[in-house]
Amino acid sequence: MKKIKRLSGVLLIIAALITMQLPGSEASAAAAASDFVIDGVTLTKYNGTATSVTVPDNVEIIAESAFSDNENITWVRLSDSVKKIEPFAFWGCSSLQNIVLGKGISVIDDYAFANCKGLRSMVLPDNVTAVGVCSFMDCVNLASIYIPVSVTGIHDSAFNGCYKLII
Repeated sequence: MKKIKRLSGVLLIIAALITMQLPGSEASAAAAASDFVIDGVTLTKYNGTATSVTVPDNVEIIAESAFSDNENITWVRLSDSVKKIEPFAFWGCSSLQNIVLGKGISVIDDYAFANCKGLRSMVLPDNVTAVGVCSFMDCVNLASIYIPVSVTGIHDSAFNGCYKLII
């Protein structure tokens, strides 16, 4: 009987640890729709405290500084409807580790992900054609990035301070 109780306890702990490692569901992000300030098709500000965020499907532009300095976010998913990430959109999101970019993005604008110290890897979608000034500046843990052949312009300063980077 003690072995069964002990085994049950261990299994519950393992299940709890696995559950804590999964990103939040899209349903939980959708339930917090009031956390998004949206003007037409532009997400102007995210005021939430969630660690996992899915940007609503009707958003086409992530405005300048929309997520800047948010230290809670660790994971963000942008839908295919997002066409533009404006300058400083994710500036200083120091806990951001993973961002999934939709297929609609064509330009990574100036300073878009600068100072995202937790960012470890990035995959740019095939529609991206340009990476702007200091787009990933001081992403000190950025170790790998996939850049598709569609990218025809990368500013010289795009990856300043990304000392671990392998492209």
